[in-house]
Amino acid sequence: NFIMLSNLKTKLAKFNKVLKTLRKMLSAIVRTHKLSFQSSRSAHIGLYIVVIIISILPFVNSFLSGKVIDSLIQTVSNPNNLNAFLYIVIIYIVFLSSEIIISTIRSYFDTINFIEFDKFITVLLNKAFSKIDIAHYENAKTNDNIQKAKDSYDHRLNNILHFSQYTISALISVISGFTILLYLSPFILTIIVFSSLPSFLTNIIFGKRKYGLWNEDADIRRNYWDTQRYLLVENSLKELKIFNLREKILNNLNNMLTKFQDRQKKVEVKRTIFSGFLSIITALGFGFSYWLLAQKAIIGDITIGEFTFYVTTIRVTSSSISSIFDYFSSLYENSLYTLDVFKVLDLKPIIKSGNVVINNTTPPTIEFKNVDFSYPSNKDLVYKNLNFKIKPGEKIAIVGQNGAGKTTLIKILSRFYDVTKGELLINGTNIKEIDINSWYSNLAILSQEFVKFHYDAKTNISLGNYKDYNFNKVIESSKLSGAN
Repeated sequence: NFIMLSNLKTKLAKFNKVLKTLRKMLSAIVRTHKLSFQSSRSAHIGLYIVVIIISILPFVNSFLSGKVIDSLIQTVSNPNNLNAFLYIVIIYIVFLSSEIIISTIRSYFDTINFIEFDKFITVLLNKAFSKIDIAHYENAKTNDNIQKAKDSYDHRLNNILHFSQYTISALISVISGFTILLYLSPFILTIIVFSSLPSFLTNIIFGKRKYGLWNEDADIRRNYWDTQRYLLVENSLKELKIFNLREKILNNLNNMLTKFQDRQKKVEVKRTIFSGFLSIITALGFGFSYWLLAQKAIIGDITIGEFTFYVTTIRVTSSSISSIFDYFSSLYENSLYTLDVFKVLDLKPIIKSGNVVINNTTPPTIEFKNVDFSYPSNKDLVYKNLNFKIKPGEKIAIVGQNGAGKTTLIKILSRFYDVTKGELLINGTNIKEIDINSWYSNLAILSQEFVKFHYDAKTNISLGNYKDYNFNKVIESSKLSGAN
């Protein structure tokens, strides 16, 4: 009894985990559609209206083509039926023309929706990336999410929109097909449903495994991109040449790439074998349903045109059932990736701005008062009970060995981090209470590895105070700094 209870608890835990994942998946899908709606309401709504219409068209097509066949057979045996035959042919041609027009409209809405949504989400994420606190990169888990979001956002969100359309379209087709086949034969309908299940099992099992590899290998992928960067940056290339590291770096890249891809290939091999075996069951089910339908045509229960209509209905319905499972598993897979994007969008700021605006006409008094500090990733104290004051106009040089905390001091002054304990006072006001943009307008930092933007010289200089651009000030600054 104890073992049975333990097994039951394990199964319940797994079931709850699946439910939790599905809830997250649905949340990601709904949120993606809300963002798409915000990016372009008319294109989003128009697209789904057209998708619904297109989902019904295959059945109308097969119904009309069946009527054409029946009318043709009647005309062959009775030429007086020619006018009726021409009438149904004209209706069919008009329908085909309408089908082409509707498909063109869908293509238009799809393109507009893609362009607008891509622009909207790119701007949204660029803002999110620009606001990420430095401290977030110190957290390994958060850093992994940021990297995964950078890898995923450009296509995963759009994939959710596309597969949502396909899923809705397939679902409407299935409902339409079920209605028709239920009228024809509930037994044939049952065969079609069970024959389509193997495709779902294959995609849902292996879609989860594929994401598992992506999720587990986040460290490897981040290591790969960081290592590859050494081959692309000029300063790194200098050291690679001097220390003859090129071959070593290339080997590291090849090993990481091979390790990740080998695991992916193993999953794909298993998917192919599993899918191939189950496809036999699917083929037998469809073959049997076609045989039953042929029997009805032979004994005269249905006409040849109706036979064609029902054959097409079976094909479209079975294909739509399989497609629903395919699209659902693709939605499942893409939503898991998309969750990483939303985790970045939902990152809460660690450094929060105050409201006090400081006077930037005179240098402030800076005081470290009883300051303790440790980095988020390491609880060892860099400073303990640090106390000193810098008066306005003083020129200060801070000298110390590597790791003594010189750069950390600048990071705290720049409010990349807040002190762990104690206070950093600016003119007697805690820096946490000061408006952060107001504080930054008083700072100028020239780091050892400074950024030289790819713009021209005057733009690089003016970026220090771009809101108050004045070319004469640019010239004056270049002379004062020696950059002229």
